[in-house]
Amino acid sequence: VLSGSLEQTYLFAGQGGCGFVAPLKSLVATRKAGKSFMTLAEKELPMEPVLLPAGTPGFMVIGSENGRLLAFPSTEVKTLANGGQGVQLMVLEAGEQLSGVGFTPEAPVSLVVEGKGMTDITLKGDEWAKYVLHRARKGYQLPKKAVMRRLG
Repeated sequence: VLSGSLEQTYLFAGQGGCGFVAPLKSLVATRKAGKSFMTLAEKELPMEPVLLPAGTPGFMVIGSENGRLLAFPSTEVKTLANGGQGVQLMVLEAGEQLSGVGFTPEAPVSLVVEGKGMTDITLKGDEWAKYVLHRARKGYQLPKKAVMRRLG
């Protein structure tokens, strides 16, 4: 359930690696039966929507189940007022899924991760810069094969 101003924008993504930006008002249905908003593959689940602060430039941060991380400018994601599938956010290997999505205005970035006794990682400076690329790339492996779950 999402609530807030109808003008607030969110990043909507599926575990298959595609996503888009849409305002909250796009989810409002006038029919009692609701409306179709996101196009997902069979057995694909949606990720938790990410609030994008109005007028704040920043980076989308995407994590994969194989422990890779990709960050790219938020302006690279299309805005789809009526929903749909969107654009490819991250290139995934066969059978791989997204593990987490987030938005940050700038570095340093704190990630909540799983793996080998780790609970969080803070990326700053050159560490952060190596993960900042363009959308639709594979990204780079996190230290110790940690898997991003969300931003901290």
